[in-house]
Amino acid sequence: MLTPAQRKFIAVEQIILPFVFNLAFNAALGWYEFRPHVPVPLWGDPSIGADILGMLFFLPAFTCLIGTPLINRATRLGKVDKLTITPEQHWLLRHLPRSLWVRAFLIGVACTVALGPLSIGLLALLDLHSWTLTAAVNFKGVYAGVLAAMVTPPIALYALSQHEVHADRAT
Repeated sequence: MLTPAQRKFIAVEQIILPFVFNLAFNAALGWYEFRPHVPVPLWGDPSIGADILGMLFFLPAFTCLIGTPLINRATRLGKVDKLTITPEQHWLLRHLPRSLWVRAFLIGVACTVALGPLSIGLLALLDLHSWTLTAAVNFKGVYAGVLAAMVTPPIALYALSQHEVHADRAT
């Protein structure tokens, strides 16, 4: 389904770079956010639990809103080719709405619903109710990096599979 160039684009620009960027950005954000609140609780304001839920919605939604136009631009500039299939021909992509804003919202909701209870439940089960600043910052960075690496490829595949219909103009 993917050409070697498309595989490289997905691997480097849609998995590795989002992982590294989100790890660094969210670790720095975590340091800024949690620094005055040590030990960092699982629940409260701010907390690891609330941070996870916010991240699970906003990171995928913003990834879709920002990444889709960037990928469309990359295809227009010839950096990567569109897929030969349309979203309707792929088992996962066919379920995503065409509207960018609706798609971003639904991806954010789906990630929050699917991963939020599991993530927070696991932390509670492991009795991780209080965190050092270093642990909270590291966790936030790694969690964001892994989340970005998971959600960015399907978002990119959808963008690469969208084929715009251009009406012919009479001259």
